[in-house]
Parts: sequence; C-alpha cells; structure tokens
Amino acid sequence: MREPSGAVQFACQLTRELKKVTPYHVAIMADELMRLSRKHHRIMEGHCNGDYDIPEDAHQPEDKIEAKITEILKPFGITPIFSGDPRGCTVKLKMPSGATNDFGHTGVCVPQ
Repeated sequence: MREPSGAVQFACQLTRELKKVTPYHVAIMADELMRLSRKHHRIMEGHCNGDYDIPEDAHQPEDKIEAKITEILKPFGITPIFSGDPRGCTVKLKMPSGATNDFGHTGVCVPQ
C-alpha cells in the first residue's frame, strides 16, 4: 500500500485537531486552505523572481490571502505562520495540540 498524498494527510491532521467539526466540513476547510496556500506560494515565488512591481505603500496581494487564512482558522485556535521563502512551505499552521510535520517543528505544512 502506498503512502497517502499530502492533501489526505493534511485533511486527516485537521480532522484529528477539530474533533467537534464534521469530517465533511473539515474537508471543505482543508480544500480552501490548500487553494489559498497555492496562491500564496505562487505570489511568494513571484516576489523572489521580481515579477511583482508593487509600490511599498500599496496593499500587497498576499495580504488578502493571509487575512482570509487567518479568518478561517481563528475560531479553532489555530494560528497560521507565513513565510516568504518559496523554497519550502509558505503557509504552516500552529496547532493547539502542538503537532508538527516540518523539519523545524514549528507547525503543520499546508500542502500546495
């Protein structure tokens, strides 16, 4: 039997953390978080490649994404950790249980 995909592992981790939320709703939340994480990662890659020429005083595109992720997670006591380095995971979640799956043991990576 092969290893489950990162998306399946992520949904299972969220299900373990959010015991009072139905698995169906956890799956919807996991899907939305992964979609937003993909967008965030692409924007961070763009910043590193110099693709975005945004004035410093303008709202940057990742601000809206980070606010949306934070809003989704706030009722559950989960804190997002954002990184600007696209060589790794740019969105991690600091779980109430302390569970991690990254090398730095800071949080659970949201798969791309």
